[in-house]
Amino acid sequence: VEYIRVLTQANTRRKLQALSQAIVEGCIAGHDTEEMIAKLSQGTAELMPKKESDIVTAQSVADELMDYMQAPELPTIKSGFRELDMRTGGFRGGELILLAGRPRMGKTAMAQSIALNMAKSEHRVLFLECEMSPQDLSMRWVSCLSRLPLGMIRNKGIKTDEDMDRFIKAMSWF
Repeated sequence: VEYIRVLTQANTRRKLQALSQAIVEGCIAGHDTEEMIAKLSQGTAELMPKKESDIVTAQSVADELMDYMQAPELPTIKSGFRELDMRTGGFRGGELILLAGRPRMGKTAMAQSIALNMAKSEHRVLFLECEMSPQDLSMRWVSCLSRLPLGMIRNKGIKTDEDMDRFIKAMSWF
């Protein structure tokens, strides 16, 4: 542990020297003072000494992994997409899942389907969308729930009693 402390201090001194030199060079070059102060503040925060409790050994990490593997299964929430659930093991509390892709690739539709499957499994769902209006989102929800084409709902094209029944049943979810 003493050797680790010596190495850590030497490493911190090197980083402190590099930070100091970068600040001096920035001041000489006439960089914005607020930027320089922010850089100094961030750099010193990163250089603050770590507590000994922050140092972990390979053995302690291996022990934690073994405990994790022997613990009972954690409850997960299934997305409703078999391949996705198989690859990820489902969703777990505390995770941040990002769904990314190019425009018009179906990200919102996928996210809505996952949220809908979770809601059908009686999980509480909060769905936030920044680009679509609430009306467009609700039309998509109803289309998904009723299995009616989105265009039919958008264009008020529900003509048959059977389609209207499916539409009303889907609306009852709200």
